[in-house]
Amino acid sequence: MTYRRNLTVSIISIPFLAFFFVRVLFAQGTETAEQLVKKGYAEAMNGNYDNAIEIFTQAIKADPKNEEAYYQRGMTYGAKGLNDEAIADFTEALQLNPDAALCYLNRGVYYSQKELFDKAIADYAQALRLEPQNSAVYVNRALAYHYKGMQQEAIIDIEKALELKPDDESYLEAQKVILGQEPE
Repeated sequence: MTYRRNLTVSIISIPFLAFFFVRVLFAQGTETAEQLVKKGYAEAMNGNYDNAIEIFTQAIKADPKNEEAYYQRGMTYGAKGLNDEAIADFTEALQLNPDAALCYLNRGVYYSQKELFDKAIADYAQALRLEPQNSAVYVNRALAYHYKGMQQEAIIDIEKALELKPDDESYLEAQKVILGQEPE
């Protein structure tokens, strides 16, 4: 009887141990979406954009609801000049988190680069609704207004940006463009 009980325990233990070791082996080779996002970010910061995009894509496959993976891949696409892909990723990130002000800001930047100023201005307005003290949004919206020919709105926004960050050289340069003091 003792022999049968021990045999039963041994038979049950073998599948459990096999299952345990398989899980350990797979866990060692599997990175979480968060780990992949960090790895992709490091690649992007080193200028390895293609590697970064591939890693962010792996993160998205690991966790399709990872807003940060879409955001970072969008930023990387943008750095490569792939504006449509960047816009698509920021849009996906915003579907996951409609309160992501930086997604609105950056999608607005890429809309502006495509000269889709109405869409850019709408995104900047959303970003300002979420972060009303974000001076970068004001300066970008000021430039979008300027290129759309809406000078009064452009002047109001550039003045607000400079009120928030009076010594920012890039804002002062943008102000010169808006006021016609610098060539565009």
